[in-house]
Amino acid sequence: MKDWKGELDEVVRLNRWAGPEHAASRFQQVVEHCPPNELYALEPLVAAALKSFPLGHRQRMNAFLAIRRMARPTPRPAPAPGPALAAHEPVDEVRAAGGGVGEEDFIGRVDEISALLDNVHPGEAEKAFRLLIADLSDDQLLDRQDALFDVVELFLPKRRRALVTLLDDLLDAVDVPAPAVEPVTPPVPEPEPEPVTIPAPAAIRPAPPIPRRPPKKPVPRLDPTTRDYNFRQFNGALDELGRSHIFQWATFYRDVISEYFEAFLEAGDQTRVLATAKSALLSHSSQIFTKGYKHITTNQSAPAADPVHKSLAGLQRFLDLPLEFYSTRLADAHRAGSTKSLRRLASAFMSGILMGFGEAEFDQTGEKVLPRFPRSWAHVLPFLTVPDLRELITELQPGMFRELVRDTVMPLADTLDKLVDEDPENAPLPVLSQCMARPYRLEVSLQLPPNVSDSRSIDVQCYLSPDVTRSLIEDASARAVSVVITRLRSDLRGVIEPVDRLADIVVAAESAKAEDQVKSTLERIMYSRTADSKQDRPITWNSAQSFPLESPFLATTYNHVYRGSVRALMQSFERRNGVRLWCSVRRSGKTTACASDLGSTTGQTVVITQTCDDTGQLAGGGVVYARVLEALGRSRQLPDDFVMQAVIACQSGEPGNVARYVLVLDEYETLFGTLSNYLEERPALRYLVVQPLLNQLVRFTRDNLLVFMGQQPNAHYILLDQNQLSPVVEQDSFPLFTHDVARPRAGEFFELIRKVMRDAEFEPEFVTMVYGETGGHPFLTVKLLVAFMDWLIQGRYKVSDLNPVRADLFATFAKENLTRGQILRSKHYDFFQGAAEDHLSTVGRRKNRWLHDVYTVLRRIGLDSSTTMSCSETDYEVLAERSGIHSPLRLLANACDANFLAFDGGTVRPRIPLLARIAAAVTPEMEG
Repeated sequence: MKDWKGELDEVVRLNRWAGPEHAASRFQQVVEHCPPNELYALEPLVAAALKSFPLGHRQRMNAFLAIRRMARPTPRPAPAPGPALAAHEPVDEVRAAGGGVGEEDFIGRVDEISALLDNVHPGEAEKAFRLLIADLSDDQLLDRQDALFDVVELFLPKRRRALVTLLDDLLDAVDVPAPAVEPVTPPVPEPEPEPVTIPAPAAIRPAPPIPRRPPKKPVPRLDPTTRDYNFRQFNGALDELGRSHIFQWATFYRDVISEYFEAFLEAGDQTRVLATAKSALLSHSSQIFTKGYKHITTNQSAPAADPVHKSLAGLQRFLDLPLEFYSTRLADAHRAGSTKSLRRLASAFMSGILMGFGEAEFDQTGEKVLPRFPRSWAHVLPFLTVPDLRELITELQPGMFRELVRDTVMPLADTLDKLVDEDPENAPLPVLSQCMARPYRLEVSLQLPPNVSDSRSIDVQCYLSPDVTRSLIEDASARAVSVVITRLRSDLRGVIEPVDRLADIVVAAESAKAEDQVKSTLERIMYSRTADSKQDRPITWNSAQSFPLESPFLATTYNHVYRGSVRALMQSFERRNGVRLWCSVRRSGKTTACASDLGSTTGQTVVITQTCDDTGQLAGGGVVYARVLEALGRSRQLPDDFVMQAVIACQSGEPGNVARYVLVLDEYETLFGTLSNYLEERPALRYLVVQPLLNQLVRFTRDNLLVFMGQQPNAHYILLDQNQLSPVVEQDSFPLFTHDVARPRAGEFFELIRKVMRDAEFEPEFVTMVYGETGGHPFLTVKLLVAFMDWLIQGRYKVSDLNPVRADLFATFAKENLTRGQILRSKHYDFFQGAAEDHLSTVGRRKNRWLHDVYTVLRRIGLDSSTTMSCSETDYEVLAERSGIHSPLRLLANACDANFLAFDGGTVRPRIPLLARIAAAVTPEMEG
């Protein structure tokens, strides 16, 4: 007797590792040759095998299986074509004809609908389904609701959503007696369709056929005050985003995705929640990226960038949202015991977005676009669970990239899933991931639980390219990478295996034991570090040093701290027109705020964020500046609509939905510096390009808002004899990271410290003392904490000193390490030491008088009042006069708004005391 159970298990295994094509062939052989009686007995295994297929293959396998159905009732003729019941029809009219349907008739009509879908007649299938529910009585509708929802899941997303809404409305309208138990949420359709049931042969099944799942007890209608996060509500919220707020990631999308991510994470029925999230996001992602691409290609005669690249930039912004929410909760996931639910939910969100993009229609389908541009999205692969990753892989275009993702990323995902299942409190979780090029590879950092003495991350590399050399493996070994998963060519295997230090870290992706090797390596590392943690050992690893301060991609993607203060600033002015100026000290988070926190909170206002120093942190952020450079290079008369067309070129939404724009220009000094330089070399450009550009910017601000962002407030002063722009510029105070002394364990600054020192707890006074030194400046806060951790390591402090970190420890550190000599010897403040020396020098005074003057004030306060870090207003004026500063009160006002100085109650002090200490420590270079 053939082992049919083993054959079906093999189908699941082939789907997992070889691909759906191989699995489909094996499945068809089983269905063709398995006797009907045994096929019926194996129905649960057949259903499991079908579920392992991706959606497209699953529908074909269902159609093939339908041919083998035994003892099936004779199908009724297809219903006569007639007007379909509209999705918005009143419930009473839809149910008017409902008199009842016999059980055998019900099964026959369900099979009929399934057959229509199998044969690709979705319109007729929808008509048949609507007629079926119209014929059901109220009791039958309640009893058979699960079977009906199963049928709905066989439809494609657009029809599915309409039918789910109709079913929900019908069930809500049924008058159900209130039960004695607490109300619960009505059933929500799962996104994966149930397979077609194999009825038993007539010889062994005398009873009439029954629905595919036993009906549950009637479910009461929810209390309208209850927060019900079901499929219809989540899908409705996403539909509203697509209609009115498409691609407004920083505001509307962030609000909605954050709310549902939080609610889904706390939900009890995790399986249904994951299905809801993934299905809704898949459908929404497909719709908006198709819509955005069509808009760019049809409505813009000269697109600013390749439409596909623009869509990929939007995909990355969309993926950043669940990644941010995952990273924010990761710090407490081990303590809260929520590692498994957090990983599964983040995976559902990200895989839904990616699979929706794969179904989007560009010049080719998204499934073909994704393998061509992995750097925009492949960094999320290690965050996906095995089921989600497998489904995504099967939807990608067949080819080398898809095979390498399956071979190298799947073993890591499989290991992480197993470790989380076995020991969720101690399992490692992905914390950082980058997709590197030449050759393509994923560089993944795994975070260990906070109870280990050595909290450094475990680094893993997964190669998505066959072009792997020994030098790359050598480099990984030198960087202490723990695992490198790659395909090993025979020549590479020959040079790797004899070298133990290389062979110990390399996992051959083609090996049948790849998953076991990855798992055993991670378990060995975890065991050694956990064993050390049983004793109170000295701190050996500077966890703050691993904060990716020098990598804008890693910092904004995984360690972004949401800046509610920046969003509030935008809300204050987004309904006004004119020109606002937001200045702040260098490296204080302005560009990150542009990329992640700025956005419109009104329906018909669109925020366009651009930069004049394009480093890639703002996707598509260099369009406006590039067009200005192009206009200067052409030396022709600037078109009258130049500014407005440049703004429209940056937009992803539809111009018809926009009432006004907010244009944010980061690093605005570069723009005006470039204009000045061109004028010096080619004065004729004044009336061809520069003057018309300034005039058009003023014209733009009559109906829109223009925001300049930079470090200094006077860069826009050019062509003052005819400059119409500068007189209307108004400077605002740009916020650093906020901190409330009354609530030190909440807010932006606390969240920043928690992300920098993931493994520590803090006394409230410690957070306040650090804030008192850095004023909420993010770059200097990270550098100060790195220096503090170095000091703890050098002093042989114990791991227990990090739980919590005491304020008196920081006070001792500050007394010993924030002196002039120690600051000069510290490598951590190199950037601002160089900046202070440059601005304080004679050359710096000629290049930029404003920055020279403000650093001079900081230096004098740091030298004269190193203890109090303050001076009176009178002393400030004397200091300014001795330093040759003109208009000291105007300088004070501008410097306060730009976060260099603070003025309160007649006292002037540095806004960032550490910056004043650095300015006091350096020795500027003077001429002569």
